Amino acid sequence: MSQTIEAVYEDGVFRPLAPVTLASGTRVLVEAPREPETAEEIDERVRQELLAEGASPEEIEKALATLRQLRQCFEGLSEEQLRMLDEARLDQVNFFNHSAQ
Repeated sequence: MSQTIEAVYEDGVFRPLAPVTLASGTRVLVEAPREPETAEEIDERVRQELLAEGASPEEIEKALATLRQLRQCFEGLSEEQLRMLDEARLDQVNFFNHSAQ
């Protein structure tokens, strides 16, 4: 069973912010969040991916316009609303009221 342990990286060592119930010597996998991309960086990455797939300049601009509109939909949401949307996205079986298969 995995657990999330919040820690700070200092002087080459990960220091947990709360007591940890792991045996000494237990191997762990650390995943550090990346800095979020800016809107401009995302647009450029999407542009490059679409170009690589052979999309026309018109198709690329249409896709980027749609992406910008979608981004605007999320701008006014609170952290709680964003968290709820993310939970719903991760739990689509319950969100769409489908039975598990």
